[in-house]
Amino acid sequence: MIRKEVSQRTLLCVDRMKKIKHIRLYSALLAAILFAGSISLFGQTAEVSAATQSELQQQINDLENQQAELKKQLAQAEKDQKSARERLNLVTKQIDVTEQQVEKLEQQIISAENMVAQQEARLGDLEAQAAETEELFRQRMRAMYIAGTESILSVLFSSGSFSEFLSRVELTSAVVEHDNRLIEQMEKERTEIDRITTGLENQKQALELSKKTAEAKKKELQTQQKTAEDLIAQIGNDKQEISDDLKEIEQSIIDKEEQIKEILAAANSNKNPGQYAYGKWLWPVPNYSRISSQFGWRWLLGKKDYHTGIDIAGTHAVTGIWIKDQPIIASNDGVVSVAKYQTTGYGYHVMIDHGYNEKGVRVLSVYGHCNQLLVKVGDVVKKGQTIAKVGTTGFSTGYHLHFEIRENGVAVNPWKTYVQYGN
Repeated sequence: MIRKEVSQRTLLCVDRMKKIKHIRLYSALLAAILFAGSISLFGQTAEVSAATQSELQQQINDLENQQAELKKQLAQAEKDQKSARERLNLVTKQIDVTEQQVEKLEQQIISAENMVAQQEARLGDLEAQAAETEELFRQRMRAMYIAGTESILSVLFSSGSFSEFLSRVELTSAVVEHDNRLIEQMEKERTEIDRITTGLENQKQALELSKKTAEAKKKELQTQQKTAEDLIAQIGNDKQEISDDLKEIEQSIIDKEEQIKEILAAANSNKNPGQYAYGKWLWPVPNYSRISSQFGWRWLLGKKDYHTGIDIAGTHAVTGIWIKDQPIIASNDGVVSVAKYQTTGYGYHVMIDHGYNEKGVRVLSVYGHCNQLLVKVGDVVKKGQTIAKVGTTGFSTGYHLHFEIRENGVAVNPWKTYVQYGN
């Protein structure tokens, strides 16, 4: 029964893992759409088409359908786990009963062994007594043989009277008859003891066979118990994976909805941002120049990840002060298009719209993982103005500033014509 449940459960798990992989691949493709092309997580050209919004909403609907399917699988996993626990409780009770049976049989075997030992001791005493009686009988017979018939007759005929003669004859016969009865009785007792001993031995063998059968049953039940425990643990792991995936999808849906709002807000907040602010770009965290992660592909927490900016961390070049809560400045003039908190990804972040450059490319800068925001949407900021404080909010492994540049919504390498170390 348990093996069948395990097989069914394994097939369900394989099917579910295929669906989860599909969901993660789908989420990755959706992230690629949002982080590349004309639409991105932070930034968008002014032309946001209704078709694009409809496509994004359809993708969110697909994620919600996958979410509903996972919830069904989670509910089924909970039912399976409940059933497995009930089975485990039943098997555990059966093991307890079987253990009691084994203990009882062991006591009965010990009792039978004691009774066999008692009978064997009794038989030993009887055999010793028989040996003694037989020895006395043999001694009498030997003496009579040595004395001969004449001596026996002389004893009988030396009687003073006929009555004494008869008494001596009767006594001699009685002695012989007593010895015969004694030997006969001991033979009967030996036969009875052998019968009892044989019965006890047979009983002991039957008890040992019952004990062996009970122990085999106990072993089988313990195997079922272990299988049930493994099944419960496996289902528990599956439930945890499903719950984690549900949280991931739920957060992904929230993020995508926020991203649509941000895209629309960025597109509508400044229909005609004007010309790009020419001039030198400033380093966003003055005197902090250690780069903990460069732009482009990297390994993050054991997985390959495309980094859309650069991470600035470390200590002050002169004072040695740690970067935590240090001022973040606007790298160039512009208008704040986003200033909010995102539960995943960038945490507290600011996005500044710098307008169009001489090539007609719209440029935006992003400042992520902040501890504190000092500007709001719609604020006009100047190059060098403090806009936030360095933090570690959102998906972050330590205090740093995530700084990125977007051209027409596409993340580009900040080193490309924009910033230089400490400038």
